[in-house]
Amino acid sequence: MNSMDIESYIDHTIQLFLKRWLHHDRFILRSTLESMLCGGETTPGLIANSSAVSLSRVTDAYQTSRYESNEMGEIIDVFGVSVNGDRPFKVKSGDTTLNICCALVSLLICRFSEKKKVILTRDPISKQRITVSANKIVREITPSSAQAVLVLPSEERFCADQWNSFCKYVRLYESTKSAEVGAARSESAKVLSIGKLMKVASGVSGAFWTESSMR
Repeated sequence: MNSMDIESYIDHTIQLFLKRWLHHDRFILRSTLESMLCGGETTPGLIANSSAVSLSRVTDAYQTSRYESNEMGEIIDVFGVSVNGDRPFKVKSGDTTLNICCALVSLLICRFSEKKKVILTRDPISKQRITVSANKIVREITPSSAQAVLVLPSEERFCADQWNSFCKYVRLYESTKSAEVGAARSESAKVLSIGKLMKVASGVSGAFWTESSMR
């Protein structure tokens, strides 16, 4: 198992996310994700109006393969967050449910507001159902013994294939024993508490959505 400390994991994960999205408009990304989380429509015109930015800024941001839209022009998939895709995590906020690629992005989405969200997933080994209630902090975990796994691929591997190098490994497990089995699937994996994974999410959020990127 990798011997790096948690701060090193935070720093490396921040660099992975920044590298992947360095040249993209992170303000529009955040606005889009918040709209999706609220169950709002995410057409360029509505995002421009709600964010008080020009329509051209939104349409420019959406001209990448990282945004997927439906026939009505609504964004339905971005940043590992999908309206209707098949993903291992669900985040429920009121009447809205989003399907999400991994445990870390699920916790990042929970941090968007003080409103409590519920993360739903299953242990990929035992298939045990796991729920996490969270907003900017983790509120409740069921079962309480649940643990997380985080991996640290190289920047080259992460940018080339996020799912196979990162997302499919960053999961929740019902116990430390089960998490250790999951962690053995990747040489860079680390078992950590869900609270510590939220600390990683907090560090990524703080660096990724800085004051300058939110203008």
